[in-house]
Amino acid sequence: MESDLKQLTLRAAALAARCARRVQPILAQRGHLLEASQKGIALAEEFARGVIREPQVTSAIAFQAELFPRTPVQEPFPRDPRLDLPHAMGAAREAAKAVAGVSVNGSRGVPVPPPSAPGDRHLISHAAKAIEEAALVTAITLEWIPLDEVFRRDYEARYPQQAQETAWAAEAIQTDFKALKGLHPGSGTEVGSVIDPSENGELGALWPTGTPRWFEELRPAVLPTRLALVVPVKAQQTPQEVRQALDGSTNPADVLCLCVGDETVAFPSTPVALDWVKGFWSSVPAGASPSLIVLASTSPAVSAADEQKARSALVYEYGAVVFSRGTEFGGFPDWIQVQSALPTVLAARTVGRTTPVAGTTIGLPPPTARGYGRQPAHVDDYDPVQFEREVKRLNQAEWWELDY
Repeated sequence: MESDLKQLTLRAAALAARCARRVQPILAQRGHLLEASQKGIALAEEFARGVIREPQVTSAIAFQAELFPRTPVQEPFPRDPRLDLPHAMGAAREAAKAVAGVSVNGSRGVPVPPPSAPGDRHLISHAAKAIEEAALVTAITLEWIPLDEVFRRDYEARYPQQAQETAWAAEAIQTDFKALKGLHPGSGTEVGSVIDPSENGELGALWPTGTPRWFEELRPAVLPTRLALVVPVKAQQTPQEVRQALDGSTNPADVLCLCVGDETVAFPSTPVALDWVKGFWSSVPAGASPSLIVLASTSPAVSAADEQKARSALVYEYGAVVFSRGTEFGGFPDWIQVQSALPTVLAARTVGRTTPVAGTTIGLPPPTARGYGRQPAHVDDYDPVQFEREVKRLNQAEWWELDY
């Protein structure tokens, strides 16, 4: 497969992403695998489309896919693709690893093109593995050996449905490869022009000659998603500068992340971060706007009461999600870990769990609490009625008792 990929551009990683998408519905039987595969496949699709992220982020997402064990597949004969979760997950994992480490040029902290592509050997090697992992899901056997013609004819006679679905999977890969070779020929070293790997793009349907039954049964559980985009805010940036950068970016930001700490780019205290948030919201136009996550930490120059007041204002008045900054449970050390931990946008309903400062309590939000309804409105599946219902439920509990 590697020799074939060397006839294409590097953005033809779209082939690996589409192969992983074909077998992804199998992972809908395990929610944690489905979410991990969504991230991994979306990462490869983003690279094909020209969306570029920090190399630390792509590496973190690919690493998450590495956490799932590679268990041997034990199945009856004929093989049932619905039981082959390891290879289906392997396809998503290798697709993510193919594009891990992509770097970018930055402008005001907002990622923008042009990219610096991952090494061509690295990308081609893992993309080929992703295609092979996906092919094994629908293969007649798990061994890469030529099948005896007598055995093949007997198999087709005994199990016509399985044989037909295996043929459809092979034809789908070949159809994609031929289309990419015609539209995006290369030598496996150049990045190439952008490619839309979705069924609405130039490559068309995932299953051009026929759709397997298991795919039709399980696909409804796999909803369209994309990766959430977290943009770090530096203390030196004014709210107006960030707003201008966001408005000029081709990649919509889902979350702005403010870190409190001793670093030069961090905010010196939570109250200072609150002042920045106030300025940002004063310049927010009506309609969609990124959500806010603040990684807060105490400062010797700020009293416990002022720290508590600032955190409460961030949560209740400005709808921000406040996490403790650190490596302890429930905290994050930096925005990179926030990005890698966030689910895909469709599933993103992040609710902060803030530990109250010693000797104080957060309690219920004040009557002036505002800003809840507008923050996730940019999400495609935003349901204002459901969101308001959840907010009312949240407001009836102590904030730090909530764990989503």
